Amino acid sequence: MIVVVGHLDVDPADRDRFVRLSQESVRRARDTEGCLHFAVTADPLCAGRVDVAERWRDRPALEAFRGSGPAGDLGDAVQAFHVEEVEVPEAAEEHSGRRTTDRRDTDAEIRALLEERVQAVAAKDPAPLAARFADGLDSFGVLPPHRVRGRDTLVEGTQAWFDGYASDIAYGVHDLRIISEGGLAVTAFVYRVTGTLHGGSDVDMWVRSTGVLRRGEDGRWVLTHQHESVPWDPTTGQGVLTPDG
Repeated sequence: MIVVVGHLDVDPADRDRFVRLSQESVRRARDTEGCLHFAVTADPLCAGRVDVAERWRDRPALEAFRGSGPAGDLGDAVQAFHVEEVEVPEAAEEHSGRRTTDRRDTDAEIRALLEERVQAVAAKDPAPLAARFADGLDSFGVLPPHRVRGRDTLVEGTQAWFDGYASDIAYGVHDLRIISEGGLAVTAFVYRVTGTLHGGSDVDMWVRSTGVLRRGEDGRWVLTHQHESVPWDPTTGQGVLTPDG
């Protein structure tokens, strides 16, 4: 693959006209066999600069387009050009494609993990949750105790949480963000919990949650650290349990 990137210098007064007249060249390039990307755009910060970005399957495809040449009016308007051309080895292309695919797979796997959590809470079954807890899990929960270390201790606390509800527990994940690299991933989201306690109190609270996960030897993702919190209102000295305060 051939990558061409850089910018052209033109008279600031003619810049917009140059970009407009370039549309035909852009269309011709994109219609050329082997063109993967071609763009000519006005730089958002420099009034006399036009940014160019191209990707071509191989050099013959690039040369075939270059041979057609730009319109004379466009060529005459260019005062200077600063363009670099890089040939990307096939191995690098394949690696880049694998990383994109890997991250998509990771996102899908972690979303599935969180769906397991939703279903486990609905069933009040800590077993699926425990299967995703690392042995040395370090957890800062929103309910006391505020720090729990170890899978077994957290499972006990989770069962006690389930047992406190007379009703089903509704648990929903919102605004999920996943960042991953290799065998590590970070999740950030807000979850909402609703239900009725045995004492008759209704619960409806929103909690912020951040998690750190690693891929185990069996390929499954496990949670190694989690931190949950609610905002604190200094005027009342209490936590804020709803998005609008």
